[in-house]
Amino acid sequence: MSTTIGFEDLGYFEQPSINIGDYQFSTYSNLILLGLASGYSSNVIHTQTHGAYIELSRIDGQSFNLTSFKHGGDRWGNPNTATITGTQANGNLLDNSFNSSGSRSELSVKTLNGWTNLTMVVIEFSNTSFGGLDDFVLEAYCLPNFAIEPTADTQTEGNTGTKDFTFTVTRSGDTSDTTEVNWAVTGSGANPANAHDFGGTLHSGKLSFGAEEVTKTINVTVQGD
Repeated sequence: MSTTIGFEDLGYFEQPSINIGDYQFSTYSNLILLGLASGYSSNVIHTQTHGAYIELSRIDGQSFNLTSFKHGGDRWGNPNTATITGTQANGNLLDNSFNSSGSRSELSVKTLNGWTNLTMVVIEFSNTSFGGLDDFVLEAYCLPNFAIEPTADTQTEGNTGTKDFTFTVTRSGDTSDTTEVNWAVTGSGANPANAHDFGGTLHSGKLSFGAEEVTKTINVTVQGD
């Protein structure tokens, strides 16, 4: 479930970082809170220094998704460019840039697609001006779930030779990112299967899912006896 983080319940501050809910906003100089007195229709955060950046991360260090945020001109009504970079848990970097108008009274929504499994987001402004930011739409990143089912309800192994048994692995939950999952055949119970039952090898492997890919198949060779 997504949550929108704004700054309406905060009084004026000027400090390097601020925690709101599960998230932290920080910069190398100071963040400042601006509102109606500065011409904005709602409270927004700025950087104190031209060319500064704002970092966004979760306080607990876990990954998160960023859907959108609002961006507007600076306190004097000048337009600016916000360059946003996201670092994903697998090391991939995402980037985008947005131009604002000079409006302070009406910030525009900037939408991000595929910005999931993030460990940090950095928003940098042009050196000549810095903008106002508000209403970050965020959610905690949830690892995908996996389920495995045989493609046939019943299948006999036969008395001689080998036969392939096919299984379908289905991925659910957040499927917007690439994912790898390991699988292995093991024996269990009072009379566990062993390598002989599978043609001499207890099979194992790794499945690699692409973005939005939800199914893969596994073939397991079974020895007839």
